Amino acid sequence: MLQKLNVLYAEGEEFTKDNLIEALEFMSMNVTTVQSAEQAYNEYLANKPDILISNIDLPTLNGLRLVEKIRKKDKKIQIIIATRCVKVECLVKATELNLVKYLIKPV
Repeated sequence: MLQKLNVLYAEGEEFTKDNLIEALEFMSMNVTTVQSAEQAYNEYLANKPDILISNIDLPTLNGLRLVEKIRKKDKKIQIIIATRCVKVECLVKATELNLVKYLIKPV
């Protein structure tokens, strides 16, 4: 039997969030959604998900800083960034964070 993965999804855009949640749940994943980096970090600490999917554009703390903060504690969590940001600074920073994937929206 396949193990259900726990996914933490940090996203502020409703349309994008709803579509990706539907796809993840279809693949039998448990999905917890939050709208800010602070909520994501607190949820990460409380529940240690298997996968983090995050937008870069989040309230108060951007997604790359969130990932950086998590990477200081956890080198193994699988992390995917899903964003509209194609700036060189975003891409360079993302490569330093050992991501599984950097997806350009729309996904």
